[in-house]
Parts: sequence; C-alpha cells; structure tokens
Amino acid sequence: MEDIVIVDTAMLKEISHDALNGIFRTGKAFEELNGLLGASAGYWQGEGHDRMLYSHGIRRDDYERSLLELQHFVEDLQKIGGVYEQAEWDNRDTAGRLGEGIL
Repeated sequence: MEDIVIVDTAMLKEISHDALNGIFRTGKAFEELNGLLGASAGYWQGEGHDRMLYSHGIRRDDYERSLLELQHFVEDLQKIGGVYEQAEWDNRDTAGRLGEGIL
C-alpha cells in the first residue's frame, strides 16, 4: 500500500507563522537578558558577575545559532509548502484542460 502525504498548506502557513513569531520573541528575550546582564555591573561586581558574564557569553553564541537554525528550518518548510501548493495548482490547471472522459 502506498503512503499518501496530504499537505494542508493553510495550516502549514499558520503554524510556521506562529513558530517564526516564537523564535522572534525568544530572540528578543535573549537581547533583553543581554542588556540586563550588562546593566547589572553597577550592582554586582566581582568574580561572580564576571563568571556570569563569561558563562552567558559562551552560551549566547549557541542560543543565537540555534535560533537562526530554527528560523531557517521553518523558512525551508514554508518553501516546501509553497512548492506543494504550486504543484497542486498546476495539476488542477492541467486536469481542467483535459477533455471529458480522459480521467
């Protein structure tokens, strides 16, 4: 038995839009955290603050890279959905031009 894949492009667009919004909000939250950590130097000085900045700095690159990869993944899914949608339109157009009794 053949597997049939049905892509609901409207749902794909909605979910990908929500995912991109979530990625954007997460990126903004990390930016705010960066600002808070930088601003905390006036209140928290010494080895503890330095270690926190160092630890966060190491992870910040990983967070930023992960968010960018997630964004690219979602954008790729949107492209795949667009290709599927275009193929459906092309198939319907071709089927519409066939004479009766051919299908």
